[in-house]
Amino acid sequence: MHAWFRMVSMVGCAVAAVTATACKDDPSGNADSASTGGSSSASTTLPSDSSGMSGVPMDLGEVATTANSMGGSSESGTTTGPDVQCGDGSSDPGGICFGASTVVFDDAPSAAVVALDLDADGIIDLAIGHRDGLTILFGIGDGGFTMGQELALPGVLGLARGDLGGDALPDLVLTHGDDDSITVAINDGDGTLSPQSPMAVLGAPPPAGPDGVAVADFDGDGDDDLAVVGALDASAHLFAQTAGGFDEVWTGSTGGSPGGLAGGRIGAAAPGLAISNLAGTSVAVLTYGGGGFDTSDSVVVGAGPRGVALADLFGGAQSELVAVAGEDGTVAIASGTDAGFAAVQVFAVGPQPRALVIDDIDNDGRHDVAVTLAGANAVAVLLQQDDGAFAAAQTVASITSPGAIASADFNGDGLADLAVGSAARLGGVAVLLSDP
Repeated sequence: MHAWFRMVSMVGCAVAAVTATACKDDPSGNADSASTGGSSSASTTLPSDSSGMSGVPMDLGEVATTANSMGGSSESGTTTGPDVQCGDGSSDPGGICFGASTVVFDDAPSAAVVALDLDADGIIDLAIGHRDGLTILFGIGDGGFTMGQELALPGVLGLARGDLGGDALPDLVLTHGDDDSITVAINDGDGTLSPQSPMAVLGAPPPAGPDGVAVADFDGDGDDDLAVVGALDASAHLFAQTAGGFDEVWTGSTGGSPGGLAGGRIGAAAPGLAISNLAGTSVAVLTYGGGGFDTSDSVVVGAGPRGVALADLFGGAQSELVAVAGEDGTVAIASGTDAGFAAVQVFAVGPQPRALVIDDIDNDGRHDVAVTLAGANAVAVLLQQDDGAFAAAQTVASITSPGAIASADFNGDGLADLAVGSAARLGGVAVLLSDP
């Protein structure tokens, strides 16, 4: 058993998307980017879906320059890389074209962003977790959004989507670091969310500081379950879905300083978790079995790992592990094997990377990696090439204090767009639309 994941006794009770979470106890004091996100975050039905994964968002206390206000204002968009013609309406595979960023939410620092079709109209919406609760923005189809439901809740650090009501509708789970609880918000069918009673995160005395959250069918019963990490007490928790809701069935101690969390497939088939150790250089890999998780591997990815994802980047039978190293300014990609993970490739992306999302950014049929760079006020992209290698990082946008990130087609043109949370004083979420 690996030293920084020590198992403790199981809680005696019955109990993906990827995470979009906040690093509450950030020794660097920098903004961070959910789940699931996340994911944004798409629900992780094992084997894991490689699109729309988000990692660690920002610390809610970060103070930075003010984001632009809602209503069409924008920050400069920049694109570097291959010599492609942008703005001519032709989507050239292998090229990156984004327009200027447009701020669609500016009421609070945005700790988590998830993209999903909440009201089942075929248009992608946004769920935004922040210090005042949860805000829903409904997409209108052209890349714009209208204000939807606002839920006043304890400050939201983590956010992920999944089928949490057993009715095939997308629901949300939120973590509240300040009061050691999580909230499941059930979709009523018309896009309205009904928050259930908050669930205390058990297994350790407060403050647990629940932070990252991942959604997947970990126990193989066909229903989505919840995995949660607590930043303050270095804990991990499993909530299993039951006919009456969710019950916490397992808890463990992570040691270290847990940061990013992702749920998905480990090796050939086993469901599991990847948890980055913010105070170290590694990501702990946990596999599910016997009602809980046990450490199966530890992957060295670089100093200060934050956002993490499990995704099949190369179209094989295994998932790869992708993680940002905040102190090194790099992204590490560990190739998947039947037993777990093998060789690690490291790519320089820029100062203070925070969150990542995996999607086909350049419309060539291969999965790419987009990363928020808090130290450069920018978003960078690693494009996958024909041979499976990744090209040097390219800057695609300038965003004030970027943190959480999500991807989806917001304007219906069939191309990946980005939504980026900001840790600026007034916070916000900016949308980057593809502009072929």
